[in-house]
Amino acid sequence: MAAIAAKSLEVSRVFLLSRTEVTNATEVIRSNVQAGIQVSIVIREDIAADPDLPDIEDMSLVIDQSGVTGVLMPGAPGEPDIFTAEERQVARAEDILDFLLPYARTVDDIYLDGRSQPGT
Repeated sequence: MAAIAAKSLEVSRVFLLSRTEVTNATEVIRSNVQAGIQVSIVIREDIAADPDLPDIEDMSLVIDQSGVTGVLMPGAPGEPDIFTAEERQVARAEDILDFLLPYARTVDDIYLDGRSQPGT
């Protein structure tokens, strides 16, 4: 996370969580915010009725300083994560992100209700 602190890397993360998972994810979200990651949250129930809902799987879209784009996907249990710059995988990740972003809410929108929020 030194690269984030040094401003040489900017990281954004979109969590897709059900309303009940939001409470359970507080510590994970707090650690991401404290690490300098820009966190957004999409509530699964908010997108469930959308007729254009794509098949969403866990993946990270990665763009480095030079503009190289790739996708990081979880490996099978016990296996390392998989990184690929394959164009179809990158396009799929971009499409999913484009679909989710209009539904994304800030950490404050989700947690700011008089309790301590994940960033504190």
